[in-house]
Amino acid sequence: AYFRKHLLSYLVVGVRMAIARTSSDMCLRDRTSTTLHSLQHPGSRMHQRGVSLATVMDFGGRHFGPNAGEKDHDALSFPTGKYDIFISHTWRTGRMAKYAVLLYYTSLFPALCSGLAAGILAFAFQVSGILPPFGIMEPYEAAEIPEPLPISLWCTVMGGCTCFATLVMWARLIDLAESIRGTKVSYFFDRLCINQSDAELKQAGIDSIGAYLRNSDSMLVLWAPEYFARLWCVFELAVFLEKSTNAEFKSLLQNSHAEQRQASVGAMLDPRRNSSATEINNEETVSARIAVATGAQRARNESHDRKLMIIPVQVGVFCIVAFVVGYLAAVCEGAIHFKFWPRTSLTLCWPWQCSEAVCPFAASAADIATIAWSSTNRLPNLRYLRQTAVFLRTVSSSWL
Repeated sequence: AYFRKHLLSYLVVGVRMAIARTSSDMCLRDRTSTTLHSLQHPGSRMHQRGVSLATVMDFGGRHFGPNAGEKDHDALSFPTGKYDIFISHTWRTGRMAKYAVLLYYTSLFPALCSGLAAGILAFAFQVSGILPPFGIMEPYEAAEIPEPLPISLWCTVMGGCTCFATLVMWARLIDLAESIRGTKVSYFFDRLCINQSDAELKQAGIDSIGAYLRNSDSMLVLWAPEYFARLWCVFELAVFLEKSTNAEFKSLLQNSHAEQRQASVGAMLDPRRNSSATEINNEETVSARIAVATGAQRARNESHDRKLMIIPVQVGVFCIVAFVVGYLAAVCEGAIHFKFWPRTSLTLCWPWQCSEAVCPFAASAADIATIAWSSTNRLPNLRYLRQTAVFLRTVSSSWL
């Protein structure tokens, strides 16, 4: 009875594991079939809708959260003929990390410029006597200056407040300027641009992602270590890079093996052509033409390479955190006379080294994704995409 009881429990556990494995395989098979269907059937642009940057970054990037609630698809998005920026990301990355990298990409430089301008203006007002002294008295005893000198925090406070306000509100200011001008920069964000309430429209939007990618001017990749472990992320990056490949260059690559085979067969059938070892053949070879075409294609794609922006989320998070910590250190140093800068600078050394290691990997991963798509003359199968994703995930874990 004891043996039967344990055997029955083992059988139940085995059945549960088999069911879980089967459901996982079915889920993977469903995602794969959806991806390949979107690849084979580009879909239509009939329901193509875009969103503004302010909508994407609304309330601290709340739409990046796992439980964002119900959304009014028609109210948040608008019809668009093309996408200016296609946002590619993985849902395994945290909401605040993606919000920080968007702040870094879109708002950090304008915020720094506005903060600098506000600080200079506060300094001018202080020198002119418009602003009263603001701050504490710092004792500074010297032979020339026996009395303590007052210090003012107007520049730091006004510059910092203006900078932080611009950092948070820059997307809204851009949206206001676009509304006044009458033109909108359209972003593709999957959760907002694809209808989530209507099952039929949702499936139509998923099937049309290939068309949306080919109709996008640029692509912003919010890179994370989990990015290339997701099949959809590899698919999006590969389709976007493949769409700009020159048709003549692809045709030359497809026909190169056939031409080389014909040349080798012709050489074997005509031994007199290669009888002299010192004879120089001045005809253009297939390899030479491929090399020339590769150089020309690289020159033509220089403008396209600038349209692909890969930003690791670690870099965005680090820059925003370093900016906040640096400002607080400056304020505290002026207020309580404690030297924060040496300690702050020590905390910034390792993340810079980490970001320098992440960026080359992101660039090489994009090249590998291009090879994964364009090196084959036929439709890439599931195993090829999965092997590419596993390889990139292994490389990313070794880098990080």
